[in-house]
Amino acid sequence: MWYNAERIDTFTDAQRIQIAIDGEEYLHVVFTAGDNQKLVYATTNPGIGITESLPEPEPGLVLISAPSGFYITSYSGEARIYDPVGRLVLAREINGKTLMGPLKPGVYFVVAGKQKARIAVR
Repeated sequence: MWYNAERIDTFTDAQRIQIAIDGEEYLHVVFTAGDNQKLVYATTNPGIGITESLPEPEPGLVLISAPSGFYITSYSGEARIYDPVGRLVLAREINGKTLMGPLKPGVYFVVAGKQKARIAVR
């Protein structure tokens, strides 16, 4: 049995459409639409409330300048420091606020897990 629901958006470019009917005979439709391939879900089940929210951001890699080096905070795990040519300069396990140094003045690239950053040492 269908009922009228408020239409909240119109999609003329729906792609990858999946339609299913569950054991209680409610219709479920999932598809992507738009340039950014927005995921859309619709159902005839009035008991399902869907909300959308952005995932919680992971804390960023925080680098704090220090004499002859820098501190890494907001990260736990291995961090690798490279010079501008791509040579590994220093690798260290990070757990809380950790001093990376001593380093010669210059620009360094930090790789910590999936995070990457750049910092100038003076």
